[in-house]
Amino acid sequence: MTHGEGPAGAGAPLPRKRAGVQVQEFGGEVVLFDEDGRRVHVLNATAQAIWRSCDGVTTLESLVGELAAAFSGVDDGTLRADIAATLERFRAEGLLESAAAP
Repeated sequence: MTHGEGPAGAGAPLPRKRAGVQVQEFGGEVVLFDEDGRRVHVLNATAQAIWRSCDGVTTLESLVGELAAAFSGVDDGTLRADIAATLERFRAEGLLESAAAP
């Protein structure tokens, strides 16, 4: 995890998607194809929102706000934990760029 505060510090941008990962939408589902790893990943609605936010600009706090509006009734702590787990999975699957040194 970056910056020692979960997926990113509250004001720090989320990581960027790695080049070479192709995105396709099929009937409302988002499918990622990793050309390097030759793997396919099907994302649920939450993972789709997190993936779209991996632009190197969007902050953790803005994503928490976006997801809180989309999934009413889910507390911010749960959203942060879900975001952290999803980013870790993306990282483990090699879908994100390596973090640059601060």
